[in-house]
Amino acid sequence: ARHRAAHPPVGVAPSPESALVASAAVWQAMATLAPRRRAVVVMHELEGLPVRAIAEVLAVRPVTVRWHLHRARLELARALKAPGRTS
Repeated sequence: ARHRAAHPPVGVAPSPESALVASAAVWQAMATLAPRRRAVVVMHELEGLPVRAIAEVLAVRPVTVRWHLHRARLELARALKAPGRTS
């Protein structure tokens, strides 16, 4: 939701089918993450919890939560990258 608010769609609204395909791709990529890393992403990005709260829940330091977020974002970007595309 935060991403959509920061980057409103340009042009035509996506079809329900393309939204479903995109959602499935994201959840498939999320499934490739290690359990703790996936938990950190879900708590921060989907539930909106701040880093400090996540650190308390997981009994780790905030720097560890930020590290997991960073690594998860890299892994998700790599998993969601279109085949044959270079950057």
